[in-house]
Amino acid sequence: NNRHQPEIGKCRTTMFYMYGPVIQLSEWRNTRKFRKNEISSITGPVIQLSEWRNTRNNLRYNLLTNSIPPSLGELSRLRELDASYNQLSGSLQPTLGNLSDLNTLWLSSNNFTGIFPESYAKFEMMDRFVLRNCSISGSIPAYFGYLSNLRYLSLAENKLNGTIPNWIEHAAFSTMIDLSYNNFSKLSFKDPESSNISLFSCCCCQPEKTNDDVNQLMTEYCPQGKPKYSSLYINCGGEEATINGIKYESDNDTRNFYVSPKGNWGYSSKESFVAGNTNYSNDIKRVKCGFSVSEAPLYEKARFSPLSLKYYGFCLHNGNYNVTLHFAEIVYTEEAGYDSNKKRVFDVYIQGKRVLTDFDIKNESKPNKIAIKDNLTAVVSNNQLEIHLYWAGKGSSDYTQEPSGQYGESVPPPDFNGPLISAISVTADFKLGKKLSPVHIALITVASVIFTLLLILALAWMMGWLEKEDLHEIRVGEDKTVTLRQLSDATRKFSKETEIGKGSFGTVYKAEFPDHHVVAVKKLDTLSVEGIEKLKSEIYTLQSLRHENLVRLFDIYVGKGLYLVIYEYMENKSLADALFSNGYMAPEYPMYGTISSKYDVYGFGVVILELVSGRKNAGHKHNQDELEFLVCVAETKGSLLDLLDKSLTVYETKQAITILKLAVKCTNISPGVRPTMSEVVSVLNEEKTLDEICVPQASDEPDQDLTKDA
Repeated sequence: NNRHQPEIGKCRTTMFYMYGPVIQLSEWRNTRKFRKNEISSITGPVIQLSEWRNTRNNLRYNLLTNSIPPSLGELSRLRELDASYNQLSGSLQPTLGNLSDLNTLWLSSNNFTGIFPESYAKFEMMDRFVLRNCSISGSIPAYFGYLSNLRYLSLAENKLNGTIPNWIEHAAFSTMIDLSYNNFSKLSFKDPESSNISLFSCCCCQPEKTNDDVNQLMTEYCPQGKPKYSSLYINCGGEEATINGIKYESDNDTRNFYVSPKGNWGYSSKESFVAGNTNYSNDIKRVKCGFSVSEAPLYEKARFSPLSLKYYGFCLHNGNYNVTLHFAEIVYTEEAGYDSNKKRVFDVYIQGKRVLTDFDIKNESKPNKIAIKDNLTAVVSNNQLEIHLYWAGKGSSDYTQEPSGQYGESVPPPDFNGPLISAISVTADFKLGKKLSPVHIALITVASVIFTLLLILALAWMMGWLEKEDLHEIRVGEDKTVTLRQLSDATRKFSKETEIGKGSFGTVYKAEFPDHHVVAVKKLDTLSVEGIEKLKSEIYTLQSLRHENLVRLFDIYVGKGLYLVIYEYMENKSLADALFSNGYMAPEYPMYGTISSKYDVYGFGVVILELVSGRKNAGHKHNQDELEFLVCVAETKGSLLDLLDKSLTVYETKQAITILKLAVKCTNISPGVRPTMSEVVSVLNEEKTLDEICVPQASDEPDQDLTKDA
């Protein structure tokens, strides 16, 4: 009520709870004894504070809107200003640079825009500068590197870009800097010299760096990358405990970096940047009142870190894992002596990927005060697991302690707002097979070699290759056999004089016997896998084919390091001597003296008839034995299958009829009725049927150009 305004200036209290419309405070006259104002529950625009005479203003956790008023820069005695967790907007107020005695500035979690004013270069007394989660953009001004009294700089969770200044690489070990969660470009240096610098997810153009200490531990505890483990159970902050038959390992060390005695897991903790002297014993918290659950030993204690807590799993088998995280709020409780309304908010990353955002233990807790996140997964690909709990500057803060002495500076207590975890369990989502011992591996190897040798010997015996070479008979004709020595003598021991050709798999020699019988012998260079396949192809293909223009395969020999294939010997002649006799000539050529695009189709049809019937063409002798005549008669009578080679004992009737009918079409006396070669191929490939290609052309003149369709 405004009528009580004159008396307020005489109060000795330092905390005001103001509701409703904001009153005007411009007439207040604070004495030198009243140097600290902490105001909460304020809504609306920032009030005029030009007449205030305090040295510290704490306006955090209100609903202040609009921009910071310029008049705030007139509070010449102001040493500490905290307006965090409001809804302030607009640019950062340049007049704040006039506050030459200002040593602490907290403006986190607001909605500012723009870049840092140049006037902030005058903050010569600045000790703690905190602008987390403020949407500030641009680059880091160079003047921050010249603020000699700066001990803590936190610019995390903004939109800063550009290059991280080089002075940060060489920052003093007493200076603590947090540039996490920004959009800086790639780092221009490898690692900062100080361990008090946090660059987690600071850069948009490079992956997270792997901790060299962690890599060294992986080398030490997991030599040669051989995995040993497929599960982890850790009682964070507590002693060893057995819950439901599962043993959780003890985790009660107070150092900031620790590796378990087995070397299967470890943790690293980054302490508060503003909590004064580090006391790692604060990293373990204990509840005064126990839990009424069977898993109480997991929740009575917890590991805590003011800023960042990482757990590592070492020497794990690669694969998919299920991760369960156990939480219980045992600090912000009435039993622990703290305000139970305070909130703990942090993020959780697994393998560098954020899986929990703004996680609040209290909001997630069940009636038994515990929170379990058991639907998390991880993929281990380098035998290493990383679980990272990170305080992103949200939630409550304990920056409320009274100043020490009449005009002394405030000394904040240890910050209890960072991540806290009670237990971790990690289990493999795959079945782990039993590892074979070296003895088993050796026995399996020996057995495999013996089995392979026996298989080769059996195959050689079945092929007749194991007979004594001197007694082994090699076929060199229909009814003629010779020994290996006789075959070698016939080639003059495979001399150059008898060499008649060379291919990619060996050399061909002419073998002439005393009775003047001649064969061709191919001597393979080596019996490689490719050579074996080539040999099989020649054996099974050539032995089954019979045609006057196909070279016959008589036999093969394998032994004494020799790999021989014996063929029918053919004298060198022109291909035309074999293929272009009168029997393959289309009838329109001798009748009219011209050829058409269907000329070669006729010859192809004759070749098909010869192959499937085993008969030779009659060469246009115009008698009843002519092959083409016999086929026409057989088609008329519906007895095409009678023309098949009698030596064919196994064949598909449908395919045989299709081939014979196709040959009939190809050898038709009228060129216009014959199909084109492309149509013939489509039938052979079963892409078309005979009915689809047997449509006579509009013209069957014999003088068609040969190049149109062949």
